[in-house]
Amino acid sequence: MPANRLHEADAYLTECVTDVTGVQKEKGKIWVTLTDSIFHAQGGGQPADRGTIDGIEVLDVREQSGELLHELAREPEKTEGVVCCLDWEFRYTLMQQHTGQHILSAVIEHLFDDMTTIFRGEDFVGQIDLERPLSWEEIELAQREANALAAQARAVNCFSVTPEELPHYLPRMRHKVTPHAVIRLVEIEDYDLIGCGGSHVRTTDEVGRIQILNAKNIAGQKGARGELRLYFVCGRRAIEDYERKTADYRRLEVLLGCGSDAVVERVTQLTEQAERAAETNRRLEERLLHYEVESLFANAVSCGERLLVRATLPDRDQKELKTLCEQLVKEKACAVALKSETNGMIPVVLSQPKGYSSFQMNQAIKSLLETGGKGGGGPTFAQATLPADDCALDAAEACFDAVERGLADDVRQ
Repeated sequence: MPANRLHEADAYLTECVTDVTGVQKEKGKIWVTLTDSIFHAQGGGQPADRGTIDGIEVLDVREQSGELLHELAREPEKTEGVVCCLDWEFRYTLMQQHTGQHILSAVIEHLFDDMTTIFRGEDFVGQIDLERPLSWEEIELAQREANALAAQARAVNCFSVTPEELPHYLPRMRHKVTPHAVIRLVEIEDYDLIGCGGSHVRTTDEVGRIQILNAKNIAGQKGARGELRLYFVCGRRAIEDYERKTADYRRLEVLLGCGSDAVVERVTQLTEQAERAAETNRRLEERLLHYEVESLFANAVSCGERLLVRATLPDRDQKELKTLCEQLVKEKACAVALKSETNGMIPVVLSQPKGYSSFQMNQAIKSLLETGGKGGGGPTFAQATLPADDCALDAAEACFDAVERGLADDVRQ
């Protein structure tokens, strides 16, 4: 017989004594059923409650075929008179988040006729998806109105009705519900009525502060249930978020050497300076690349009718070598063999324009892969990375020798 869900009648009940009615072992997990339960199962955007049963940690609570299954860290030693204790701090903050979401969604719908399509409350930061986008001005207005409503200490009533009783409530409901055996409703006094099976506080002022942290355009995004996603926290979590950000702001004041009223202006100045410096660096890098390309061409090796730029450059990673290869090939028809030594590794790149020769760069790189290098490629470009040691350097030089011979022996088709 399904457990008597005591938390539905009293969400503030933190302890009860009951009996274990069943123990199931499945895939290394232990699940128990109870005569009475104070634990809310995961669902409806709300995570499962935490706590203990007979002193054993409750890891999860799920609903299956109308029954509540409680996952325990180990099998209980007794089945009669077990004490269930709820992690009240965790439950209460969930009640704040869930009731805060009701307030926020109801306010947004009343102000802008914009419906919430889904609520996600499993993480520290809650989420709601809205059917239509809102401007930041509208979001800020919704936040002000939601907090004003919460401060009014309106009663929050949770109760169940039968399918026969449901028509009496439908005219006042924000969303319709599908009739089933027992229908759980949540009412914010003289403001909102909606179907919900979650846990809620008794009055709206218990929600505390409702703080919208961010908004994200999700139109067309996979898994999205609307066009705008709002991220928010309530109550204790809003306080924690405020304290964390205040501490960060104070650190910024110290780092920037200014008062709190000048932080934004100072960060704006630094951002502009960084952008100018980045543009200057980009131009300097282009000039350096031009000079380096000229220097490499000046020392290129003639391989019959082919030209090979072969060099060992200090402290370059694979990406830098590849960029240099691309620039060399872009400026003049040539083959390229470059290597370096950086952070205990030897990156190697081989390149040539398409149709430049019948020699295939991936054939040359195979010798490095056979010595423990990692990489690969095709006829026009190949690369490898080897752990830096004398043998690896010798192998890279031998690879370059093979490229040089292959180009010299090539016969233009």
